[in-house]
Amino acid sequence: MRKLAPILLMLAVGVVVAAETGPPKPLDRNDTPVFDVRVSVRPVADDEYLFLPRPKPNSFRCSVLVFQEAGGKRGWSTEDIVIGPGESSTSNSALNGLSLYFAARINESGEVAETVVSVTRAGKVLNRQRTTVALRPGNIGRRYRPTS
Repeated sequence: MRKLAPILLMLAVGVVVAAETGPPKPLDRNDTPVFDVRVSVRPVADDEYLFLPRPKPNSFRCSVLVFQEAGGKRGWSTEDIVIGPGESSTSNSALNGLSLYFAARINESGEVAETVVSVTRAGKVLNRQRTTVALRPGNIGRRYRPTS
């Protein structure tokens, strides 16, 4: 019986502590906005205008557009990131107390692009989106032509 008493005491304390803490409270939906995040990774050869100085061949333009609500008409973005195979870069922007962090990376072979978009307020992450895009190295530098 002496060996059983400490075990029962620990079990009772555990039940009391668990009952006091309870499950976490759900987030207030009014406090956390819903974001619509759109990421684009495309070859610079597909740009409407070729700016001077021109980017290196086989490079891609990575861009992000964030809407505070789905279907919204007003968006927010950072500067576009232009990178080639084996390169990575980041871009930041701030608006009305919110911070937008955008990072893009293309692997050495130029087959896969990975992006990360984070929206934060006062150091707390409100939204984080990771996107992986499969690139077609055979089509780099020329427009896509469907085969019939």
